[in-house]
Amino acid sequence: MNAPLKLLEDKSNISTDEFTRTVVEPSKPLRELLETTTEKHVEHYQIDVKNDVDKMKSLHELLESNVNAVIFCNGISSLFVVRHACAALKLKASQYDVCSMDGDLLPRKRDILVDQLRSGEFKHLVTTDIKPSKLRDSLVVMYDIPSCLKFYKDRDRPSAVSLVKPSDEIRMKRIKKGT
Repeated sequence: MNAPLKLLEDKSNISTDEFTRTVVEPSKPLRELLETTTEKHVEHYQIDVKNDVDKMKSLHELLESNVNAVIFCNGISSLFVVRHACAALKLKASQYDVCSMDGDLLPRKRDILVDQLRSGEFKHLVTTDIKPSKLRDSLVVMYDIPSCLKFYKDRDRPSAVSLVKPSDEIRMKRIKKGT
């Protein structure tokens, strides 16, 4: 049996505003982050949201903090919604350069995307439940809560935040228990 994941302790359930003020600092350029090693310690935070509109608003606030981010979605339909919302934000601010990657992408095209991320052409990656092992970023945003602990752990980076709707609470409880 898996040990409970050290996750979401007292300070971990916070508002988006508090998270961006106290946890997220403007990070290194993405190309530098891609070349560093993943830290062993990962801090997990939970931001409670009421619905999908509130979830998207929280995502926008996180991205406005000017942090490089890998945004995980559980499926292709969610990926497209998030990808297009992030692209629309680019009209307001240039820091919202975004690309997307899913399990159907050919390996050669994945390599091209990784090269573009390393060069700084993109600031945010929106992806499905694939494990982008070549990407090491300062912040992981779990836009959708994964279905199991294994996927949750696969998304580990130095800082991770989960956007949790009331319908996600059962999954989060199982993840916290390590089951």
